[in-house]
Formats: sequence, C-alpha cells, structure tokens
Amino acid sequence: MGRPDTGTAPSSRSLRPESLIALHASAVVTPAGALIFLGYAGSGKSTICRLLAGRFMPLADDAVYLVSDGPGAGVWQVADGSRRAFGGPLAEAELVGLDTIPLLAVLRLHHASETRLIPIRPRQICRHLTDAVFEITWQQRLGAEEVRGIFSTAAQIARSYPGWSLHFTLDEATPATVFRQFDMMP
Repeated sequence: MGRPDTGTAPSSRSLRPESLIALHASAVVTPAGALIFLGYAGSGKSTICRLLAGRFMPLADDAVYLVSDGPGAGVWQVADGSRRAFGGPLAEAELVGLDTIPLLAVLRLHHASETRLIPIRPRQICRHLTDAVFEITWQQRLGAEEVRGIFSTAAQIARSYPGWSLHFTLDEATPATVFRQFDMMP
C-alpha cells in the first residue's frame, strides 16, 4: 500500500522480535501519526478505514503490527500486518525494512445510532489491546512468559497513548468527528 505525503514519514529499520506484537486491527495514517481501530470481527474496522479514506490513507486492514523503538523507549510505531500477521511470528529477516508510522491513538469501535468519540482510561485501552492480540490465533498458543510480556507491553502502550471509544454511524458524522479530533493532533 502506498504511503501519503503527510509529513509523517515511515521509518524502516531492523527490529528484534520481542519489540513487536500483532493485533487484529485496522489503521489509517493522519498528518500526526497512525490511528489504530480495535474491535471484534464485524465491528467495522474495514468500514471505518473506507469512511476515513477521503482524508486519511488506510495503512492496514484486519491486522497491524505495533513496533517498539527499543527497550524502554516508550515510543511505538504501526506497520501493516495484513498479509502476514495471522500466519505466525515474523522471522528476524522479515523485521528488517518493515515500514512504520508513529502511533497516535487507539480507538475501540462500536456500531451506534449516533456518532460519539469518548475518551477511555488506560485500563480499558489495555483490555482492548489484549483482546486484539489474542484474536491472532498463533498468539493464543504462547507460553506464560510470553503472555506476561504481552500484558506488560499492552499496559505500557495504554499508559503512553490516548484511547477513545468511537461509537460510529455510516453517515458523514463519523468522518467529520474523527477529522475534527485527529487532523491536527500533535
């Protein structure tokens, strides 16, 4: 998928496997970074990307990688995992050159009769991230130590990035609400 000229340049680098987790999610690129959309199958992850495509370029549909900038860095990037994330862990060679966009925010999707964007607390963000991790089937079979690492990672991301519950409709109110909140967010 091509990248927009938004001023948010993708980075490409060599990564360690422990600095990456796969999520059942979609993502778009805003001028300030990537928004990831979480929700169960049928919650509208692909639909929201299509609704926002007029201004925000879709980055990933159905699966994303969250990539750390390094141990203790607290900076996370988003990469498209659509073609690979459901197939199993990445080999080290696959991590080299993975294009990433800085994470801006995490949104949990809900179908609704009225569009609303409601801030959520880190504990809720963590729970939604954890749900999305374990919707990637191969991650359900990880050992206890790896699972603890994922919980720790989800908690760190949840404390570091804002989260919202997006109750959305299929009309123009949804893109207008999202654009208003995230178009100029630092």
